[in-house]
Amino acid sequence: MPKKMPNLPRTVRHVFLGALIVLMGALLAGCWDRTEIEDLTIILSAAFDKAEEGGVQVSLEVFVPKSGGEDQDSSGSGGEKGGGDTTYFSASGSTVGEALYNLQNNVPRYIFWGHAEIYFISQDLAREGLLEHIDFLLRFQSPRLHAFVFLTEGKASDFLRFKTMLHENVAAMFKDLARSRTALGVSMLEAAQRLYGESKAAYAPLVAWTANHLGGKVPSVVGMGIISKDRYVGRLSEKETEGLMWLRGENKRLYVSYCDAPKECLSLRVRRNLVDTMPHWDGKKLTMRIRISANADVVQNNSRFDITDMLQNEQAEKELERQVIKTVQQAVRTTQEKWQTDIFDFAEKVHRKYPKEWNAFMEKEWSRIYSEMALDTSVSMNIARSGSATSPMKKKVGED
Repeated sequence: MPKKMPNLPRTVRHVFLGALIVLMGALLAGCWDRTEIEDLTIILSAAFDKAEEGGVQVSLEVFVPKSGGEDQDSSGSGGEKGGGDTTYFSASGSTVGEALYNLQNNVPRYIFWGHAEIYFISQDLAREGLLEHIDFLLRFQSPRLHAFVFLTEGKASDFLRFKTMLHENVAAMFKDLARSRTALGVSMLEAAQRLYGESKAAYAPLVAWTANHLGGKVPSVVGMGIISKDRYVGRLSEKETEGLMWLRGENKRLYVSYCDAPKECLSLRVRRNLVDTMPHWDGKKLTMRIRISANADVVQNNSRFDITDMLQNEQAEKELERQVIKTVQQAVRTTQEKWQTDIFDFAEKVHRKYPKEWNAFMEKEWSRIYSEMALDTSVSMNIARSGSATSPMKKKVGED
């Protein structure tokens, strides 16, 4: 016969039974600390303006969740119903943190930053200084640092209320715009890293209201806003922004064209863009050597060049190389002459190659050194693919 298990003391049995009950209760309790989506104010985008009474005004584009698949109106003090499933809230304060505290007091739900995609910052606010305002976004744990930043002409909050037809909301529209060819998307983290970097300068797409063919106004990217030592100082034109994209090593969003006449152009799409920059200091003057190597595919050819002919192909490549050099140098010289502001991270290259000189005097005198910097630029362009049609169509029609 098997031996009988000894009887456990009553105290031990009670302790064991109590522990079992507690364990079962914990397993059956479910998500006791859950936060339902209906309990959150989900931010899609945020706008920062200079308040009329001083300080800063913060405006939020908020997603309105639906309950049970039915339409649901949202309400709250300071709120305004928007198109689709979004609404808007705004409040002012002496700082961004205070404005958001006032917003939270007026919004019935907890403000949640996890889905914020876009931050709009007005020129007027940026002219007075950015770091004191973005300090909250960098320090507070909730805001998303990978959200895209846009500078705006006029009030930033006006862009939140634009009624877009092709997107679910304004945040989705500007997220696509930041990834398009006309804009160079910059995240809040990237902008902050540049402001705290060697150059103390950053940039972000600048949007403004432009007229469309229907007589209305739509938001459009009109260049890149330049921030120098915490403050907005000016903007690059669209052509100068193209030079910035070349120096950043962009490829999929870059096109290059050469025109003999207004309607006789050769246009190519860049699919590889390798950039190498090397500073040279001779003891008195700094020279930045820029080497660009690019591969491009023909997308349209109304020019005199027959790309299938080797000699004409080389001639076309030389013309395109001169065009790229002109575009790049124009972008750099604009920042040198207008603002003495290095947005290309040349300072980091100089610091890395000449650490002693940088620490001794270059860092303090960087604005002057940069404004006097010479450029040595060369481009190697390779037309990789001519497309399905080989020679220009006008030439074919003329031959026929």
